[in-house]
Amino acid sequence: MEHLIDIMKPEDWEQVRSIYLEGIATGNSTFEADLPIGTNGTAPTCGSTD
Repeated sequence: MEHLIDIMKPEDWEQVRSIYLEGIATGNSTFEADLPIGTNGTAPTCGSTD
């Protein structure tokens, strides 16, 4: 199995959101109780792309 780690782009948010919500629902992946939300309900900023 090959894994690729890449910079999260705005168009990735829906899939990332789905995975994050699944982790919250199971309680096995995060201590968070809510989905992180960025400006205007979009994906949060996850760091610099420099």
